[in-house]
Amino acid sequence: MPNTPLLLALFAGLAGTQPAAAQLTRTSRVGLKLGGSLAQYRGNDTRGGNGNLGGYCGGGVLNLPLGPVFSVQSELLYSQKGARSQSFVLPTNQYAYGDQRLAYLELPALVKLRSSVGLFVETGLTFSYLLSARLESNGQSVFENRDKFKPFELGYAAGAGFQADNGLLLGVRYCAGLTSLFRSGAYPGLYRDADIYTQTFQLYAGLLFRGRGTGGTE
Repeated sequence: MPNTPLLLALFAGLAGTQPAAAQLTRTSRVGLKLGGSLAQYRGNDTRGGNGNLGGYCGGGVLNLPLGPVFSVQSELLYSQKGARSQSFVLPTNQYAYGDQRLAYLELPALVKLRSSVGLFVETGLTFSYLLSARLESNGQSVFENRDKFKPFELGYAAGAGFQADNGLLLGVRYCAGLTSLFRSGAYPGLYRDADIYTQTFQLYAGLLFRGRGTGGTE
């Protein structure tokens, strides 16, 4: 995970040297984004075979400017998280996969810093509600196990990307949970009270539309 405060400070210096920064749009924007993700667990209690699990994310975006460079951004997303485990089955001489898929309704609240050329960095908190949890084996659903997980998750996010003046949005983001994943005693003897958290890398594209102006130049 990069040093987010240092990254923001360096980016602020770059943005401050741009004379064209004052010409950035100071207009609220709303839009949509869609992307893919790679998720896995992190923490001291993770076991072997904690592999990347592919998924997707997407939803709505609201960006409100605080000036020519800074803005705040709120999103409402459907976000998939979880992890993949792998084991070798001797009778068949094949690998068997177990996927723990978690689906969240996620609300990121971010501070965004954008330069005059459209490059941006962002960081903030995420608030998530667990919609469903499903264990799959080799792509086939085995059973629902939402009752094993905590329903709410507090986390943080940091990312970077490019936002064009016409609203085209491309970005990458790292999200990590601050709330331990499992309910107390969910898997006695296996995860204890589980020092296990989610982490997700996202790659996304989107389109933002101009909303109501807040003053300044277009």
